[in-house]
Amino acid sequence: MQFLKDLIDRDPATSFWTGLLFLMVVTSALFGFPAPLGIVALGGVIGGLIAFISIGLVLVYRTNRIINFAHADIGATTVILAILLVREVQISYVTGVLISLGSALLLGALIEKTVVRRFFKAPRLILTVATILLAQVLIGFQVLMPALFRADIVSPNFPTPFTWRFSIPDPTGSTPPVNFDGNHLLAIIAVPVVVIALTLFLRNTSVGKAARAVADNAERASLLGIPVRRVSTVVWIVAAGLSALGALLRAPTVGLSVTGGAFGASLLVRALAPAVVARMENLRTTFVAAVVLGIIDQAAFYRTLDESVSNTILFVIILGALLLQRRGLVTRADEVEAGTWQSVKEIRPVPKELKSVPEVRYGLPALVLGALAALVIYGLFATNFRLEGLTLIMIYGIIGISLVILTGWAGQVSLGQIGFVAVGGAICGRLVLDNEMNLLLALPIAGLVGAVVAIAIGLPALRIRGLFLAVSTVAFALFIATMGLSPEYFGWMLPSGRIPRPSVFGVQLTSKPLFYFVLVVLILVMASVRSLRKSRTGRVLIGARDNERAVRTFGVNVTWARLTSFALSGFYAAIAGGLFAIHQNDVTPSAFTVQKGLEIFVMVVIGGLGSVPGVLLGATFYGASQLFFTSVVARLANGFLGLTLLMIIPGGLGQVLFGWRDAVLRFIAKRKGVIVPSLVADVRVEESVLLPGARRSETEEPDSIEVIEEEALAESPAGGEG
Repeated sequence: MQFLKDLIDRDPATSFWTGLLFLMVVTSALFGFPAPLGIVALGGVIGGLIAFISIGLVLVYRTNRIINFAHADIGATTVILAILLVREVQISYVTGVLISLGSALLLGALIEKTVVRRFFKAPRLILTVATILLAQVLIGFQVLMPALFRADIVSPNFPTPFTWRFSIPDPTGSTPPVNFDGNHLLAIIAVPVVVIALTLFLRNTSVGKAARAVADNAERASLLGIPVRRVSTVVWIVAAGLSALGALLRAPTVGLSVTGGAFGASLLVRALAPAVVARMENLRTTFVAAVVLGIIDQAAFYRTLDESVSNTILFVIILGALLLQRRGLVTRADEVEAGTWQSVKEIRPVPKELKSVPEVRYGLPALVLGALAALVIYGLFATNFRLEGLTLIMIYGIIGISLVILTGWAGQVSLGQIGFVAVGGAICGRLVLDNEMNLLLALPIAGLVGAVVAIAIGLPALRIRGLFLAVSTVAFALFIATMGLSPEYFGWMLPSGRIPRPSVFGVQLTSKPLFYFVLVVLILVMASVRSLRKSRTGRVLIGARDNERAVRTFGVNVTWARLTSFALSGFYAAIAGGLFAIHQNDVTPSAFTVQKGLEIFVMVVIGGLGSVPGVLLGATFYGASQLFFTSVVARLANGFLGLTLLMIIPGGLGQVLFGWRDAVLRFIAKRKGVIVPSLVADVRVEESVLLPGARRSETEEPDSIEVIEEEALAESPAGGEG
């Protein structure tokens, strides 16, 4: 009794989930609710295995403050290797498992030393994107691995020597008994053993204590002489081992698709859910929550025989966990996150000293008009195949621009932007096909629906920002891809068949007209976003991203501005979804997967979060790889090239583009004899001294905070949040 009292006093969250677990077991034994006792036991076993993956995610987050999106695929790669060794090489099960576990540990160490250490001092967002790229590389290797063993395909069956069987009857007698085998028994034994061993390791070993110190405060731990990077290596090795062990025990018990991304986003969300419930901090709460959520998952599937219902429940749990958490519980994470957005490089405008120079005043517009003219002329002579591909790239560009607003300017990470795209595609397709509405009217309506949905999903942003919000958007994307696009549940908002190419002003949007139509939409989106960036709302978003407290002191309604960013981002993403539905003539769940959403986010980061032209370059890079390479080669190319670009050019392709622009501006300034301190940092111009032939520079444009302060003082107090 004293132990339970101490547990409640020290960790109320764990006691809540423990009580819920006890209640579910008792009610299932007495009344068969929420499922028969055997289903509850099966859910507990599966939840315990998911806990391995969840705990690994939490360990990495506590050490590096990132969500490792390659975590599940480390385990998936391990499973494929084990199956190939046992089935193709025909070595013993124990030997194959030991070799696979050893390879997972080596893979964890390799990733930490080659990737994590390279981005150790980089923004946490960049390192998170690096793990997404790593996941793409691992998925590519998972598809290629069978060829190394001269096997056509990896069998999903994992043969084990554990053939002993037993069953758990239903105490109420209303349902047949649930059958188990030796693999389930092995999992039942392994879960508590591994959890106890991990607990002893973290509490009693010097490395474990150092890992806990690093989790509390990495900088302070470093000042105390703790080898932070060595501890990080150990944590990644332990996390990789947990992922591999969970995968190896899960494969023979519940089955596993081991081709093209063995675990997939669905299991990753199942592992993220208990981690989010535990605020990515408490391992004990993570374990208990994983077991409870595993039971809920299996009970929901038992009642409905529909996996999409389970995904919906997980989405609701994640969203609810974020909404119910108090600010004080996540303050430390918020403080760590706050500095990550300051490194999102803002593309500085052309200096005022050069705006009146003819080469600059007319040269830049001429370049833009020249690029536009080149696209128009290209459309006249290109084949339909190339036009369809370029149209798709422009649609990706619009999606990327929506992420520039939300993540680049507002600092809100949305890894599930593809969900808003799917909503827009479904609404637009429905209006065009079933309601015979003009596309010019259907697109704005779809955009408005996307804006409303984005605001609803963005409500947790009022309490929690950064990677915690990213998890809710991933869960939302999984919900849309499984249930949201299911005719059984949302048939009323989905097109009833294939979507024909509509007509606009009497012209049917075949390949060439659709290309020009999407080009016009892209130009309008870019123009509106440019105006938004120059507006007060744009300056508020940038200021709140960098220093929210400072902006609030000026009486600015940051909450309203942040919701506006969600609305605008959802609006543009939904419009892109409508164009995508017209382009593809259909709205299929396979086109809006979570993996697709992660790839699009990576596309934006590679292009440059603070640059619209850079995002268009990223969209071109991503779209070209999708069009001209197979899925495996495209994943490997995006993964390796993406990691290389992040290492060399953290600011993305936009950084290179605007670096070239600044080089040209320096040449023009030197030729004209204009001193521009913002371009020539090593030349200092005193206020009263000018070089011969140099022009007196105009007053520099104040930064966003100063502009906000002036506007706030000019407004009435009602303009604030109060």
